[in-house]
Amino acid sequence: MSLTAIGFLSVYVIGLVLAFVRHPSFGLLSYVWAFYNLPPSRWWGSELPDIRWSLVAAGATAIALVLHAAAARRDASTRPAWIKSWGNRLLLMFVAWMWLQTAWAVAPDRHIDGAMLYTKYAVLSYVLYNILTDALTLERFGWVHVLGCFLWGWTGFMTDVSGRWEVVLGPGIDDSNVLGFHLVTGLAFAGFLFLTVSGRKRWLAFLATPFILNGIVLTASRGTLLGLVAAGIAAFAFTPRTRRVAVTASLVLALPLLLLLARNDLFWERAFSIGQTSEEQMDTSAASRLSIIGANWKMAMDHPFGAGNQGNEVLSPQYVDEKYLTDGRRSAHNTWMAVLVDEGIPGLMIYAGLFAWVLVRLFKLSRLDMSGLPLSVSGCRAAVGAGVAAFLVTGQFINLFKAEVVLWLLTIIPVLDVLSTMPAGLLKDTTSQFANAYANPLTVLKSAQEVAAN
Repeated sequence: MSLTAIGFLSVYVIGLVLAFVRHPSFGLLSYVWAFYNLPPSRWWGSELPDIRWSLVAAGATAIALVLHAAAARRDASTRPAWIKSWGNRLLLMFVAWMWLQTAWAVAPDRHIDGAMLYTKYAVLSYVLYNILTDALTLERFGWVHVLGCFLWGWTGFMTDVSGRWEVVLGPGIDDSNVLGFHLVTGLAFAGFLFLTVSGRKRWLAFLATPFILNGIVLTASRGTLLGLVAAGIAAFAFTPRTRRVAVTASLVLALPLLLLLARNDLFWERAFSIGQTSEEQMDTSAASRLSIIGANWKMAMDHPFGAGNQGNEVLSPQYVDEKYLTDGRRSAHNTWMAVLVDEGIPGLMIYAGLFAWVLVRLFKLSRLDMSGLPLSVSGCRAAVGAGVAAFLVTGQFINLFKAEVVLWLLTIIPVLDVLSTMPAGLLKDTTSQFANAYANPLTVLKSAQEVAAN
């Protein structure tokens, strides 16, 4: 077995073991580790067992969370239940609506796959919410996200990319557009970890930044470029006031870094085509989007309650001009139009309501800066705000409905709501309190018996 495969397996297993003997957050780290190092997509993956690595990590983390439930009860009086958040309620409503659509979906097998995916997202949201209980666990999650994006950026740096960087790197990361958006969210977290974390480790975030940005450039995605601009604006708007000068300086310095990295003709050719509006000037990809949006609208009017997951692609031969089809099909290139066609008007209303709630919570959290909101919370809020802004803009040009990183961003909002009301002492590190209570497997098993008895 290669050293790379041994290294992946070692980190993965150690994280799962620590999830039981220390804290469930380590299991979450193993989950994200498997997300960024998806074995089937790596050359060394054939040396490892063919299992659902992310699913195994998620299941083990959920079990560890149950075993640690007794310790978590100490926080129960001050920490609202997951279902108390309106964002999570809307997510459950959306999942329930998707399962209801199974009765009339035009492609039942595809729709069930989509309903299962969002059911998994709801469970993952619950696990995330109950693990990210303090500043330490939140910072750990942010670090793994940044280091994962750095790993992908390093892969791009070491690869001789010809044309656009089209590669499968993780679950659902199967084209350059989705990859570019995902890296933008990692870049946002890297920036705010650098600005809010003290000590030498902040320089790790600084060193990761150019590699992540280079990965974004390699995707040569116009939607991602616009999302990057939106993320920069949102970063300034949501950043803590005490860090606005530093954020402004960082954004100014990032521009020459972008110009230095973007030295290929393809990137600038696609970037300059953004402002072109006449069909004669637009390339085939850009021009097709206008035609596809019109076709999606017709699909939605004919299927007001939704055609089911990927229904827009299944119906495309009947509505989309043949010259825009690829292998006889064409999927939506707009997240909102995809949701409208696939989940119908009711589904779109729930989905839009979820993001409306996100924006309201972000702005309300911004107002708490004056009341002494901890820097770790306000910095994470700014990173999430930047990621959400990137989604809202990039999603107008590509379909991000299945992008898992969006679920991560949505889940962090109710976490920040809770952390913003916690006393500074408890906010710093409740993890160590729980870890001390569960320092060995025997204590964990004893706790499991207590949970079962109750």
